[in-house]
Amino acid sequence: MNKRWIAVAAIAALSACGGGGGAGGGGAFVPTPAPSSSAAPNAQSVTFSIVIPASSGTSSTQRPAYVSSKTASIAFTLVSVNGVKQSSASADIVPVGAGAPGCTSSPSGTTCSMTVSAPTGEDIFSIATYASNNGAGTPLASTSLAVTSGGSSGSVVSLDLGGVPAAVSFSPSRLPLVDDGTVQKVAVVVNAADASGATIVGSAPYQSPVDLQIQNDPAGALALSSSSVQAPGTVVTVTYNSMKTLTDASIVARDNGMQPATLPAAPLVVNPLPVTVLDDASSQAVSLTEAGLTGAFTASLANTADATLSLNAGALGSGSAVATLAPKVKFDLTTLNVSDGTTSFAVPVQIVPDHGSYTAIGAAHTLGSPTNIVRASDGTLWTGDSQNGNLVAFDPASGTYTNYNVDPSDSGPYAVAFDASGNLWFADGPQIGEFNTSTHAVTTYSTGLQPNAWVTDIIAGPSGSMWFYDQGDPSSNLNASATAFGSVATASGTIAEYPTANLAGPVSSALGSTRTTGISMALASDGSIWFADTTNDAIGQLNTSTGAVTETQLGGPPYPQQAPQEVTIAADGKVWFSAYGATSGTATVGNLDPASGKVTYYPVSSNAGQATAMFADANGDLWFAVTPMQGTFYSSQQYFGVINPASGATYIYGTAILPQFVTAASIVDASGTFWILDSGFGQIGKVSFK
Repeated sequence: MNKRWIAVAAIAALSACGGGGGAGGGGAFVPTPAPSSSAAPNAQSVTFSIVIPASSGTSSTQRPAYVSSKTASIAFTLVSVNGVKQSSASADIVPVGAGAPGCTSSPSGTTCSMTVSAPTGEDIFSIATYASNNGAGTPLASTSLAVTSGGSSGSVVSLDLGGVPAAVSFSPSRLPLVDDGTVQKVAVVVNAADASGATIVGSAPYQSPVDLQIQNDPAGALALSSSSVQAPGTVVTVTYNSMKTLTDASIVARDNGMQPATLPAAPLVVNPLPVTVLDDASSQAVSLTEAGLTGAFTASLANTADATLSLNAGALGSGSAVATLAPKVKFDLTTLNVSDGTTSFAVPVQIVPDHGSYTAIGAAHTLGSPTNIVRASDGTLWTGDSQNGNLVAFDPASGTYTNYNVDPSDSGPYAVAFDASGNLWFADGPQIGEFNTSTHAVTTYSTGLQPNAWVTDIIAGPSGSMWFYDQGDPSSNLNASATAFGSVATASGTIAEYPTANLAGPVSSALGSTRTTGISMALASDGSIWFADTTNDAIGQLNTSTGAVTETQLGGPPYPQQAPQEVTIAADGKVWFSAYGATSGTATVGNLDPASGKVTYYPVSSNAGQATAMFADANGDLWFAVTPMQGTFYSSQQYFGVINPASGATYIYGTAILPQFVTAASIVDASGTFWILDSGFGQIGKVSFK
């Protein structure tokens, strides 16, 4: 604290400008001792003036303003004269306030003048204010003051009083911490009150700082921006790393002569987190715990149509409760909102279809090189086996396979698709085939194809047509080959091709894709065909009236270089795709809105695999296989994922449902059984969803 010098009979003004410590911010001022004098000091006196502000009558946080409104007396103690300690000096106790001698009152407060003894020379006084009228109890504020008596008179000097904390409180009174695996920051205001109960305000420091200490945090989950509070209104930031263990910690505030204050730092714990509810489960229990909580939890569900909710509280003051969810839907994403009265936590909840185990049917490699899988109107599943030149019918009821050789050269067939009449069409390299599933008659078409044609994929198009992709002869340089889309009229077999010369490069083929067929194509309600262009990282649209092709580029922050693998079209017309970014190692499922051109991504895997084999079920939910790209035997480990197009909810099953490599899959019956084509092991398998 700086010295303040004042002549005999000078006035030390105490203005109402906020509580806090003296200039220099701390305890009593101790000057450098001067040589002691053998002569007795001459008796002089000093007159001080102090303004005691009127009580606001509203909030204690508005006072004291420099001096507490509850000040009733002031003690002046002579500490030293000319550097000589006055150990036997007693305090001069001066009553102040309305009606006290030398005090006058006004609406703004009371002004008092006091005269105390001040021996000639350099005098050090210790000054303290009290709520009592006789200087008893704990000081409200204090400071030290140096004056020189015997000099010129009439000087006025300001006096800083540092508030003396007698009690501390925290705002908030309980830290709103949630054990959710994130790093959280909470701003805490530390408020100190003097012995009168008035909150100390203002900008000047306290007479002594309030120390802060973290207790019962062995893992170091908590950190403070400051370990002490020097002045009123100080904001301390508490950082909580919920990736570290924290159960029942606290932050303790201490100051000289003050009863310690405690700020609870126990996080709200939700188990399990996130919450996954199987659609066929009768209920799912979610425990809520918070050490030291004396109040009660509340809980509500964001969408009451998803599940029923009940909350059973533990014993009063136990800091525990159990929320129970009973699902009403098969698949959706919702939120369980829980609160302890101070802390609110939006707990993610996923209701997902339950499933059985995967069953492979028939001996391994019953199929040599199968392509895609389609379903006939009688429930029979069909695929092409290019290794053996066969079309293969699979009976789900008996589990039997029946082969029909349609290409003795064993150069196909590749993709297969049904037309509106129930005939099975197949892509067969240099030709296109038609197979009558009743008579088993085979008709092939090649007139109209380019000389180096190599047809790899086919789907049903509009107006009695089948549409295909011709990647060009793979024995030639792929990048130099003429690639094209084309159509074949089912009634006449007439073929027309539309080269894709306007594209930056050839549309992806089996040589650069996870598919064994050329590309993935899907027919939209307007008659256009959408396709996945893996080579060019794009989703393409084929105008079936003109043969023109346009593309929408995929990728960009935070999902660069997204190469699509599969496409399908939802009931609302959005084009959904699965994609993988080789440079970023991030797989996504996304959709393209044809009306706006907007592309939305949903991450499904990071540095672990890519999404393949996308298909839609009868409820409109989109399913996809996730192929891991690392780990032991990674090519033989498969995961299922599902996304709800309406809500955007995505879920990947945490265990490998599929033990083999999947290239195509489809729901084929109303019971919810997924029939899956496993090209790696040459089998058809199934997973039953309950």
